[in-house]
Amino acid sequence: MLIYSKERDETMVTVAQALEMKAFTPGKVVAGGSGLNKRIEWIHQGDIPDIAEWCQPGELLFTSGFGLMDNPNLQNNLVAQLDERGVVGLVVSLGPYLPSIPDVMVDSANQLNFPLITLPWEVATIEVVRSLAEFTVQSHYQLMQQSLEIHNSLTQIVLQGLGIDALAQALARLTQCSVTIEDPYFRLLAYASWGKIDPVRLDTIQQLKTPASIIDELKRLGLEHKIQSSRTPIRLPAIPEKGLLFERILAPIVAGDTVYGYAWLIIGDRPISDLDTIAIEHAATVAALILLKDRAVHEAEQRQKLSVLEELLGSGPDISPGLNERAKRFFSILKEGIQVVLIRHSGGDVTSIPSLWLEREVIKLDPHALIVERAGDVVVILDSRRSEQGVRFARQLCFEGNNQGYSFTMGVGRAYQEWVHFSASFQEGQESLDTGIVIASGCVTTFEELGVWHWLHHLPLDIRTTNRYQAMISKLADHDAQRGSELLKTLESYLDFGLNVKETARRLSLHRNTLHQRLNKIENLLEIDFQQPLTYLNLHIAIKDMRLNTSKD
Repeated sequence: MLIYSKERDETMVTVAQALEMKAFTPGKVVAGGSGLNKRIEWIHQGDIPDIAEWCQPGELLFTSGFGLMDNPNLQNNLVAQLDERGVVGLVVSLGPYLPSIPDVMVDSANQLNFPLITLPWEVATIEVVRSLAEFTVQSHYQLMQQSLEIHNSLTQIVLQGLGIDALAQALARLTQCSVTIEDPYFRLLAYASWGKIDPVRLDTIQQLKTPASIIDELKRLGLEHKIQSSRTPIRLPAIPEKGLLFERILAPIVAGDTVYGYAWLIIGDRPISDLDTIAIEHAATVAALILLKDRAVHEAEQRQKLSVLEELLGSGPDISPGLNERAKRFFSILKEGIQVVLIRHSGGDVTSIPSLWLEREVIKLDPHALIVERAGDVVVILDSRRSEQGVRFARQLCFEGNNQGYSFTMGVGRAYQEWVHFSASFQEGQESLDTGIVIASGCVTTFEELGVWHWLHHLPLDIRTTNRYQAMISKLADHDAQRGSELLKTLESYLDFGLNVKETARRLSLHRNTLHQRLNKIENLLEIDFQQPLTYLNLHIAIKDMRLNTSKD
């Protein structure tokens, strides 16, 4: 396999490397020495006064000085014109046309870091140009061959059916650099270490994502938009004060118009080479293929799982022999029992949750768990004998999700010993999820903790309509709708916070006097007394009952 080596540190010849060639030995740098690391794409020869207009970026220009002879205007402007065109340097043969380099050209070259080189007249310029051209062509050919070898090496990962972790390891070996592969939100999918690492690299691995401080710094530097809009690799500078000690190359992982993530190459303590950019660009293409393949496999598996799940939920107590066999195979991985946890992401449907991350975390917590995506939620079927196992699982998954910037709401059904009770645990998880969203009980709501909310969930409509407290809540809602007020919201918050005026005012961003005025208005409108415990208990339940029934609609 192709391995990075110092002998191949730069496949494109720089001006400094050109000066080390035997044919170029008599050459002397008279100005712009700090620009010698510029890379030569090709060589150009010319003496006409408007030569700059004929030059292309990356060219090294050779001239006899004929066009500069007795032409002060050209002497004043040529260096700046060439630098603007992207020319990497100017080589002048000193002799009858130009015995020495004018000071104005020297000053301009030093100011622009533009290499200005002289050759003695007796040196055959054609020999220097020929040797340099041969070396440049050879470098281009070598780069093309190495690019093909990289492509073949990385493509083998896909052909062998290996995943994103294998790709990261291969890219690290090829470049002898550390690698991270992340999703569109810079959450870690895979990584491979090589050589020295900086604090940001270490934090990324520990936090499983690029630190928020680095994302903020990229925004401040105006690099965030460049990253999001680029479809080709870009170089990111070192930011030592932020712990970013090494340069990086970032390549978007793109398929069609969709960015599936980013591949990072942490260069370490050496210069970036053309081969680094080529390697990470090939790796990004292969990563797109792997992620697309994984998604296709995942979607096919999900369709099969969802089919069984829907049949079970719709079958009732009588399960057909065919469904019974499919369900047995589906649940065969479960050894202890069965328990359902339903997950909803507050940012939207399941497509906003990276499936690879979620599956990885679920299996890490329960190797026998089954995951099915259904109607915008994620259904996790646990291998669980006791209900508290599912509660611990859900809370741990919620904790890990929060660390990654996800906001989950989870409903946990009870654990059963036989898979035939799957529907019961699922319905309990669904009820817990729906109730938790309405009563804002936090990330995890369990069926065993529902209590009165379980009764309300199953309360017949005809009984609800006879409850005088529900009529009070409807009256308050109508009043708000007609006048644009927020009395119902105020009452709900006041009851949620246990009649704590200070906390309610803080949460609603109200002055305490304003809150008292609203509460007095509510008491007068509803003809109630908040000092009566049964009154505020019934009002609180009536409000949540209204929320539950609104969510069902």
